[in-house]
Amino acid sequence: MNAEIQLQAAYAMNAQLRDQIDSLNRTVWSLEERLRISDEGKEDLKRFYENQMDALRSDQQRLIDEAVSRITKTFEEQIAKLIEERDAALRSAKSWRGRNFGRKSERNAGRGRDDDGPSGRGENRESEKDGYVDTESQKAKDAEKTSGDGSTVDAEKLVKRLKRRHPGAEVTVERVDYSKASQYMSDENVVYHRLDEYFTLSDGEYFRTGKNGEVEKSWYRIMVRYPERYEEHLYEAAHVRSKTEDEYKTTDVLEDRRPVPNCMFGTDMLANILCEKYLYHTPLEQVVQKLNHGGVNISPSVLGEHVHNAIAWLSSKLEECWRAEVRRSWILMLDEARVLVGCADNETRERHYMNRYMWGIRANSVNLVWFLYENGSRGAEAIRPFLEGFLGFYTTDGYVVYKIFDSKEAADGSEADDARKKGRRSACLVHIRRGFVEAIIENETEAMWFIDEFGRMFSVEHYCAERGLTGAERLAERLKPGNTADIMRRIEERLEVFRKSDFAGCGELLKKALKYAIGEWPAMKRVLECGDVELSNNLSEQMMRRIKMNLKNAGNIGSERSARHNAFMYSVIESCKMMKRNVEDYLRSLLERLRTARDGDDLTCCLPCYLPV
Repeated sequence: MNAEIQLQAAYAMNAQLRDQIDSLNRTVWSLEERLRISDEGKEDLKRFYENQMDALRSDQQRLIDEAVSRITKTFEEQIAKLIEERDAALRSAKSWRGRNFGRKSERNAGRGRDDDGPSGRGENRESEKDGYVDTESQKAKDAEKTSGDGSTVDAEKLVKRLKRRHPGAEVTVERVDYSKASQYMSDENVVYHRLDEYFTLSDGEYFRTGKNGEVEKSWYRIMVRYPERYEEHLYEAAHVRSKTEDEYKTTDVLEDRRPVPNCMFGTDMLANILCEKYLYHTPLEQVVQKLNHGGVNISPSVLGEHVHNAIAWLSSKLEECWRAEVRRSWILMLDEARVLVGCADNETRERHYMNRYMWGIRANSVNLVWFLYENGSRGAEAIRPFLEGFLGFYTTDGYVVYKIFDSKEAADGSEADDARKKGRRSACLVHIRRGFVEAIIENETEAMWFIDEFGRMFSVEHYCAERGLTGAERLAERLKPGNTADIMRRIEERLEVFRKSDFAGCGELLKKALKYAIGEWPAMKRVLECGDVELSNNLSEQMMRRIKMNLKNAGNIGSERSARHNAFMYSVIESCKMMKRNVEDYLRSLLERLRTARDGDDLTCCLPCYLPV
């Protein structure tokens, strides 16, 4: 406010000076009228006028400089005060982090133990947690807190520790079952399954007991989805020991109702959540909202952790046989898409969102799709495990990496020895046509000639598709006079004419389209070798839309682990689409099949192309 008052005073003084200048101007004008008579005094008056104006200007500038200096000084003082307050707050925050989350020496530094106990705080830290005992009566948290694996805390040691912390206080011990108390749903939707209701000991087995002689029990949870509601089932579990074996076993392992280990969702509910996230592209926050409407109170972090654990378990079971089955196909279609992935720096552990790539492989001959995320690489090493030594046909765009694995012919027209170990790449006619469509604006006649010829080639493919022709029948149709073979011969001759004329009379867009077509035409002719080879790569391009749809809704992929899990779920979904299967029904069948499968079983029968409907 002081600065504003000073600035207003400066403005007022400036106005006064301007009034004075106006007054002087009027005086000068009157003097000039008088000096019309006398030419001798005109120069003297002029010099007087100039001196007065210079003096006024210097006074005005001096007053303005003084006002600005005062305002600047005030602002500097305020900034210095704010910086000091900020530094004090940072020191306080650092001290708070040290007291609460730092090393033991930092937590105990500068703290007395007379009134506040070992922590030196005004109140017991245990009182901040819900469900703990009342600090006024100085009760213990629990006597034997049971973890998920059945491990316990010694009650006697706990009592001694509490008495040391609170001398003279009465310490009583009571057991609290935290896993049972922390419910995700209301009581009317929670079903308890006691140990004696569903489990029977075999001969020679007994439950592990504590020092008080009671059976040590824990709980595990399963969320079940029904068409009209959700239910939360809590199963009581205990450790079982046999007289002939030294190791303990838990009842939840012997009688497990969960489709995925360490996952609290039932089969139907887990399949529904996976479809919501990856099939319908629903962000986890919105999935949580839908569950909340159904009475399930769960956080996005808990939901995400269970979902990713389930996908990791599924991929560990099926990845090997899935890749092997795709690799067995002799007709492939490939494409890659860019994704935005949160990558953690190895040194600073900071997360940076970077452009990465995900590969899509469509195996037409086995009706499977496999998405691949190899550290987000777009180089040849990422796709090498699939194309190295591949002897079939694969359709791609003109990306240079695909050409590395393409077989080449020797100079005499026969295949070279090293080419016999490589696949045959087929080009995509849609990518070739796209360049001529862009060139219409500068060379319409020439561009339309190529587009019309490409259209005749697609007409042959539509004819074959409408009649459901096999690969051999489609190849015979392509080789008929006037069909694909003759059309491709005319196109090749015209491309050769343009090449020999060094693209004379062609615009830049048409020249670019012609060069791309010339480079891709040897691979394009592969459709005349096998009728199962598609004319375009549209099918693989379409399956990559799922990646873009997910990024459009979610914005990014949070981590590289999530990217690998996304790739696996996209593989499941697109493979089901190839087989015209319901994705959710397949996931339910898959989870039921894997729940009963044993270690070492061949799980190829669980793939979407083999698992019975």
